[in-house]
Amino acid sequence: MGVVLFDPIAVPVTPRDFDLIIPDDHATPQDGDDAQGDRPYVMLIRRDAYAGDLDLDGDYILVICEPATVFSGDIALSGDYVALMMMPGGDFGELLLISGDQDSLLAVNGIDFDGILLSGANGFIDGGGWSAISNGGIDTPGIELAGDDGIIRVISAATTGGGGTAVNALRLTGDRHAAVLVRIADSDNHGIDITTGSDDILILGVIVLAADNRGMQVKGFRARLIGMRIIDAIVGDGIDLLDDGDNSVLCGSVINVPGVQNPVDIAVDCEDCVVAGNRTDGAVNDASGTSTVGDNVTAAF
Repeated sequence: MGVVLFDPIAVPVTPRDFDLIIPDDHATPQDGDDAQGDRPYVMLIRRDAYAGDLDLDGDYILVICEPATVFSGDIALSGDYVALMMMPGGDFGELLLISGDQDSLLAVNGIDFDGILLSGANGFIDGGGWSAISNGGIDTPGIELAGDDGIIRVISAATTGGGGTAVNALRLTGDRHAAVLVRIADSDNHGIDITTGSDDILILGVIVLAADNRGMQVKGFRARLIGMRIIDAIVGDGIDLLDDGDNSVLCGSVINVPGVQNPVDIAVDCEDCVVAGNRTDGAVNDASGTSTVGDNVTAAF
């Protein structure tokens, strides 16, 4: 039997998993993005503090940031099919703008955002846990979903309570959004604001801890509000179904509010809603005359 000699050429070499690494290949993330032109790519951003702006304006891009990566400039996802993955300890010093279609923000808890605006269609935001928080301060909503068909889940939103600028923690202005397991830490106005024309919204398992006004207000048609928790550290009503909130459904929620405020209020021109199977601190106030209200437990907490 012959002797098999070691052949170094035959030793497999693990291929590099990234098209570019910052700052190994380029000094800044923007330099790296610019160098790729229009082609799809995968970029790794190593842990560091980056002061410049970054606009990911190409399509089919994946950017992965190491833990404790800090951005102090403007960050924008303006291309389509762009995914930004953030590891724990990350920090954004400015409003994060997501304007491309089918874009995704994938966080892994423990990340600070200074406001997120999702204006592209079919966007996706996953905070990876409630210690990922987007606080818009006194200037901007904590999180705003403006494009249609957006999904946001497992993240905290806030604005500065007592800030005096009436900015909502979570604002929805497009159609067919879903907010799932979102935590409203505080709000300078309403905890959640579903605006006029923002229809077919799903709010599932969301908790509002504090707000300077209503826990939530609904002005869009056919909202589905399921399994919510509104805590009495709010100032106004728990949930208000307002004009143009017709055909909305509220069920399986626990709502307690301070003083003489209504846990749930259905406005005169908010028609054909269903409010059933909830635990409220006081009776539901139904001024519509056409809604179905029943099987709610309304005794004082």
